[in-house]
Amino acid sequence: MKRLFSVFIAIIIYCSCMTACTPKGRVDSSSSNSSNSSSITEEQNSSTSEDLKDSSSLEDSSSEDLSDSSSTQEEYFVFFITENVELAVGEFITLEWEIVGDYGGGVRFRAQNDCVSISYDYKLTALKEGKCEVEIVLGEKSDKITVTVVEDEDLESYYATVSESEFYANYTPAKNSADALLRSKYYLMSGSIAEQDQEPTIADNRPIEGDLYLKNSNARYSSDKSTYYVVDKNGIVVKEIYKGGAYVTLEEVAAYIFAFNDVPVNYTESKKTKPTQSEWGVYLRVNHSSFSGDTSRYPYEPVLPNISGCGGSYRYYELDIGTTGTTAGNYDVAVYNNGSYITRGAARIVYSRYDGSVDITNPSEKYLFYTYNHYNDFQEYLNYYNGWGEIFGNITGGGALSSKYDYNPTSYVEVALYNFEYFGNYGENTPINIFANYLSNYNANFYC
Repeated sequence: MKRLFSVFIAIIIYCSCMTACTPKGRVDSSSSNSSNSSSITEEQNSSTSEDLKDSSSLEDSSSEDLSDSSSTQEEYFVFFITENVELAVGEFITLEWEIVGDYGGGVRFRAQNDCVSISYDYKLTALKEGKCEVEIVLGEKSDKITVTVVEDEDLESYYATVSESEFYANYTPAKNSADALLRSKYYLMSGSIAEQDQEPTIADNRPIEGDLYLKNSNARYSSDKSTYYVVDKNGIVVKEIYKGGAYVTLEEVAAYIFAFNDVPVNYTESKKTKPTQSEWGVYLRVNHSSFSGDTSRYPYEPVLPNISGCGGSYRYYELDIGTTGTTAGNYDVAVYNNGSYITRGAARIVYSRYDGSVDITNPSEKYLFYTYNHYNDFQEYLNYYNGWGEIFGNITGGGALSSKYDYNPTSYVEVALYNFEYFGNYGENTPINIFANYLSNYNANFYC
């Protein structure tokens, strides 16, 4: 009530000083006062503002004339409608605010610490116990609220005591990053547990420019970088991936690696760990190790962009993807992890992790590929849901599987980089005219 009363007083003062008062009401993702959904955080928004001044020259004007000029900046205010609140870990609220007066830029939010995160669609989620001051900023104006986060003892008690069979009998994925971390603490999954086919599911009518498929060059995160928002081919958010969560499907593991440059928590570096040796049981995934890309030793493998094994600077890593079986060569068709032992098969993700010794985090510079025939052929992950590029490699070129004598790997297939946030409506399979936003990977370095 105090906050609403202060808003009321400010409006009265403002209206008494100005000839007109234009309240904007609550601003949400559909409001004209929000310049873009990506303006939610400082990392995702660099909102601009300019003083509203008269552009006419007043070289000979007196001080009295200047006082009457139209160069006076119009007053504006921003207020939280959301009040101070207490939340349990994992709970969330949608932030609401009001803008009084006219201002051309969008709002930003600042969280004092990592007790909370703020998403692209204005949801504030409680992550861990503590207090956090949250600030809304509009130009030079701001307002603050205090969020108190307490432990959700009931949820943690449930995860600590629930049996595996009961938890997975009516399974639902994690609701937010706090939920994912709590599940991981007790070796419970966060993502989909559907069986994984060996071939990737590919979106219909993948966006193209000319004859090049488009790769999303944008990475969208929550304010604390704990949540990665996966978009579809139209740039619409369709999935959330949580840092520190457990994932097994191709789509979610690929998105996790692309977002955080590391593997989900249920992976181990070792190739020999048994399910009976891990708390993750059937959801254990093995192998996170260096991938050489040395085509002098493995001439059937295609050369990946800028890979160190062929003289480049990118150090690639590989990991297993647990499929329901593979038909590649002599690899057994079997369940990847049956709870007692692992049949590794031929499916792998291979991705560029380091440039020299530096983590590769820029999505425009990162490569991630999937192979389900043991490095003979690859498809590139295009950083959107079911977005996979054109297959290339040895079998595609007519070579014999894993042969060091009868091989013919085709080259990496170029893609075009494009920020999917810029997408509007377009017809099916219609090339998009992206003008200056178009960038190609033609300068990718190949050394072998």
